[in-house]
Amino acid sequence: MTPGLRLAAVLALALFARGASAADAVTAAQQSRMVDVAVRVMPIGRIMELVSAGDPAWPGKPDSRLDKERLACLRGNLGEPAYRRVMEKRVADYAQTEPARFAESLAFLEGDAGRLMGKAMLAGAETRIVGKRNRFDPDALLKDETPEALAQMVLLANDPRYAPLRAMLGIGAQIVDEESGRKVGQAAGLTMMLPMMSEAMSACNVRFEDL
Repeated sequence: MTPGLRLAAVLALALFARGASAADAVTAAQQSRMVDVAVRVMPIGRIMELVSAGDPAWPGKPDSRLDKERLACLRGNLGEPAYRRVMEKRVADYAQTEPARFAESLAFLEGDAGRLMGKAMLAGAETRIVGKRNRFDPDALLKDETPEALAQMVLLANDPRYAPLRAMLGIGAQIVDEESGRKVGQAAGLTMMLPMMSEAMSACNVRFEDL
């Protein structure tokens, strides 16, 4: 290959690479929409607020060393706004590592898959936190949904293709039944809450032994 042809080939490859990158670029608006839907699919912020409403000592114990000011500070830093900040970072990381699939992932979560996953996650948490008399029954919860909608939720829960998307949501394993769903939900809650708790404790001058 002559020097001229080699140069042309290099320029063509560089141009193609730039075109592919531009085509896959994730916009700020897309990221904002992804955050909006992600905090609904995995409603950890809402769940923390439910826990807080039912337990005035949370996140400490009734006999903790926390004074009223530091307890109020902690509680004020553990809710929807703090959770949204955590999810914003996770979405930004996903946009950087998975730009080619971001748009499809966004559409998928904004559809029935995300709607039903969020519905099931919140209902399961409310049953345990609020203490409803009836045991959580996913069949009853989803009985009016179409087979097509349920199929979308199943794909989100356990299809290997969506493992990176599940990881963004804090879901570290496939959900194959009610028990695995319970465990995955608890693990996701811890995954999301730890950075919030660390930030809140630092801001409120609280040590673990104070809780």
